[in-house]
Amino acid sequence: MTQLTPDDKSHPLEQALLSYLDCRRKALRLYGEAVDSGDGAVAEQAKAAAQDASRALEELKKLGASDH
Repeated sequence: MTQLTPDDKSHPLEQALLSYLDCRRKALRLYGEAVDSGDGAVAEQAKAAAQDASRALEELKKLGASDH
């Protein structure tokens, strides 16, 4: 896979996508850990990561819409 350079016009979109995927991965990992452990604090961390992913998705949508 070719990595985009910062001066590429698609770089912000790529970064937003990577941020979304990272937040979603973190949320899912934490939700799994919370289910296994029953730890409410971990569940709250998962919820926060899921909210971060939702914000990143909104940014991704904005960037994608401005690209067309």
